[in-house]
Amino acid sequence: MQIELVRFCEIQQKLILTMHRVDLGTDMGSFLCQQGLEHQLNVGVFGKKASLDYLLSPGDRVEIYEEVRFDPKQARFNKLGKKHV
Repeated sequence: MQIELVRFCEIQQKLILTMHRVDLGTDMGSFLCQQGLEHQLNVGVFGKKASLDYLLSPGDRVEIYEEVRFDPKQARFNKLGKKHV
């Protein structure tokens, strides 16, 4: 079956989408190991967090989530030179 993998490339500052063929019955943990991403624990499918034992389905879009490194609201205040309370 075919699934998509979406992740953010920090160097290029863009999303990378790749297509992968996996066997029916493959779980999230096995797929991540196959891709060399076994250290990624914050993953989801179509915008919903998924566990490592989630069984992949044909057409799934696996998403690797990054930790938020800053508060977007605070960043806007910083840009304007104001202090957010």
